[in-house]
Amino acid sequence: MVGFGQKLPRERYSNRRLIREFELDSTAKETFDLTGMRFRHLCTGGENVVTLGAEAGLRALRYAGIEAPAEIDYLFVASSTADTYRPINGAHPGIHKLLNEKGYHAVASDDRNLACTGFVNALEAGYKRFNTDGIDLALVVGTEALSKKIGFFDKPPATIDALEAAYETSKDSGIEIDPDLAVAIEALLGELGHRDKIDRGTASVLADGSGAVVLARQPGSKSGMHGWWQETDSSEEEILYANSGEYVYMNGREVLKVARRVMVQIGNAALEKANENTGFKREQIDWVVPHQANIRIIEYANEKLGFKPEQLIVDLDRHGNTSTASIPLALRRAVVDGRIKKGDNILMPGFGGGMTYEALVLTV
Repeated sequence: MVGFGQKLPRERYSNRRLIREFELDSTAKETFDLTGMRFRHLCTGGENVVTLGAEAGLRALRYAGIEAPAEIDYLFVASSTADTYRPINGAHPGIHKLLNEKGYHAVASDDRNLACTGFVNALEAGYKRFNTDGIDLALVVGTEALSKKIGFFDKPPATIDALEAAYETSKDSGIEIDPDLAVAIEALLGELGHRDKIDRGTASVLADGSGAVVLARQPGSKSGMHGWWQETDSSEEEILYANSGEYVYMNGREVLKVARRVMVQIGNAALEKANENTGFKREQIDWVVPHQANIRIIEYANEKLGFKPEQLIVDLDRHGNTSTASIPLALRRAVVDGRIKKGDNILMPGFGGGMTYEALVLTV
């Protein structure tokens, strides 16, 4: 890893602002106590996974000292909230295009849509390409706009507002409406109105942002991946999901229970795999950089894995749960503030909707 970058939306929401503006049933203290979150950023205007991801990637390349024009062997993008379906469903064509406009041409690219596990999976794929395909330079981006999957900024069209007002007025006035017409109007309002579509239990948790890292071949370097572990458990899909064109649903209580168990499970599995592969020992871990979902999940898993609180990298107090962007955002913060240094050993465990689980053991 030679470059690190991030891009956050312009608008930052404190717990208090979020609750006030979107009429959430909570308090700032309750939100912090339950999640560990104080702030999060939400996309507005033309901000989306492509614009955020491209800028995070550019910053990572510049951090690495790679000036345009330059060629990137492979661009890996992890995102579950891309709103592009042409030419294909994914954020990577759009990010590829914006990078190209700045003089950075990616020879190939692809998307990893594994919800919150996406970045860990993309990073794993990046490391493997160095061995299997002999690439020299890769850019790995995690980018999300989860606010678009909650419905924060949805506004009902004026025609729906007018129809709803007329319908309610007619009912209040005792005006008779043809029964078939009344059923049709109620169905239309139910399908198109957005007022009740915010999952308010999830709304205070999810956020937007992008993080990126540059991987480069450095002969003689001891950096690299020691081991990984990946699982999918479709039996738990109903506790965290989003149907196409619909909003995220999360059963927070069940997700908490599953996540506490699997974060320990996959962390241990990845460490065992690293030991098999390279003789890497658990006590060599310097830092744990987990998916930033909830402070109670993170602290519980870290303790059960046998690591000290001071080894844990946490920044969800600043950024909230940015899904697949959360690990690169936390990683960059710890690199920039001097905690993580070249040669440090890291455990990266993550879990996401589906449910998907993955953990990496690597040396920076």
